[in-house]
Amino acid sequence: LLDYFILFCLDLCKRSIVSVGYDYAVTGGPLFASVLIPNALPQGDSNFILELPGFGNYSLVAGTTFNLLGVNPLGFSDFRISDIDPAEMLDPTNPTAFVTGLTFTAAGTVTVTQNPIIQNTGSVSVPEPSNLLGLGLLGFGAFLTGKLNKKKLVGLRQKTNREKPQPQSLLGIYFEKPKIAETQIDQGKS
Repeated sequence: LLDYFILFCLDLCKRSIVSVGYDYAVTGGPLFASVLIPNALPQGDSNFILELPGFGNYSLVAGTTFNLLGVNPLGFSDFRISDIDPAEMLDPTNPTAFVTGLTFTAAGTVTVTQNPIIQNTGSVSVPEPSNLLGLGLLGFGAFLTGKLNKKKLVGLRQKTNREKPQPQSLLGIYFEKPKIAETQIDQGKS
């Protein structure tokens, strides 16, 4: 029962960290020429901010292509899309949560990174002290049950995990950083 509670709590904690924007960068190949968010997001958000380093901020509307060459004829090596509504609950570990159409200044192979800008929405509520007492009693009961079961296992050989231990919190929970999406695109000649 305690395992299910911890998993439920971890699921809620994971959902409270969401993407509110993305940083895009070309790490090899031609530069960005245009950007398109094809559709509104599932909860209806369709207006974003396109941040172009050294050139300012622009409105980016889903369904409308933004021509980057109109701002800088050489193109851009990086840009940011921000102002995504946290209510969209975009998962920062899912590289396909925010579909983005891109074109480039020339044909060829290009390597692009998409890094999430994350925000803790704080939507996870902290239990009342009386609930904490109940959880403490539940945990103590699980501990005693485990001790009683170990007495029955006297003489049985137990396997041990000899892998290098992962960094853990006090609760023994390991949290990973959001993953970076990196994609190589082979843009053929049109």
